[in-house]
Amino acid sequence: MKKIILSCAVLTIIAGCKTLSTSSKTDYCYVDKLKLSAAGSTAFIELYNESEYPDIQAETTDILYHSILKKQLFTLNLVKQDSPAWKSIGYQPNSNFTLEQLYQLQQSLSTRAVLVGSVIDFQPYPHLSIAMRLKMTDLADGQTIWAAEQVWDSADKNIEQRVEKYIRANMRTDRTADREKLTFVSSKEFIKFVCYELAETMKNQ
Repeated sequence: MKKIILSCAVLTIIAGCKTLSTSSKTDYCYVDKLKLSAAGSTAFIELYNESEYPDIQAETTDILYHSILKKQLFTLNLVKQDSPAWKSIGYQPNSNFTLEQLYQLQQSLSTRAVLVGSVIDFQPYPHLSIAMRLKMTDLADGQTIWAAEQVWDSADKNIEQRVEKYIRANMRTDRTADREKLTFVSSKEFIKFVCYELAETMKNQ
C-alpha cells in the first residue's frame, strides 16, 4: 500500500472534527464549523483514482455523495471530471487552487464551495482496505472548510469495532452479525461503511 504523507501532524483532530479512530497512525481530519454551516451550494467533483483498480472511484463517489446528502448539511451537486466547466480550470489532483481557478469555479459552477478528493489506494485482498484523501474548499477565500485523510483496513481490530457500531446504528435487523460479516467481504458494503464515517466527521457538533 502506498505510504501517505500528511501535511499536518498525525493523530491530530482539529477544530472539533469527529475522531474516526484512536489507533491508526494515518488519521487526519479538520473541520471549520462556522464555514461548514454556511457552505450552502457545494460542487462535489468525481473522485480521482490513484489506486491500481480501474473505476473504483466511480462507485466510491456515488456512495460518498449519498452519504453526505443524508446529513442534510448543505446542497451538494455532483460534477463529473469530464465536465467542460471542471476540465477548463486545469486542476491537478492533490494541489491547491489558484486565485484564478477559484474565480473560474465560482462563475462556471455557480457554487460557494468545492469538494475534491482521491481514492489513494484500494486492496480487495487478502483483506479489504481503502485509503482516501478529501478536501472541501471555500471558493470565496480559498480556505479549507473540511478535510480528511485515512486508511481503513478491515484487518484492524479497531475497524471491526467501528463496523459493529455502524451496523447496529444503521441496520434495522436482528441479523446484525450477518451484516457485519458481509461488510468485511463485500467491497461495496465496506465502502458504504467508510463513506458513512467520512460523512459523520462533517456533523456540526
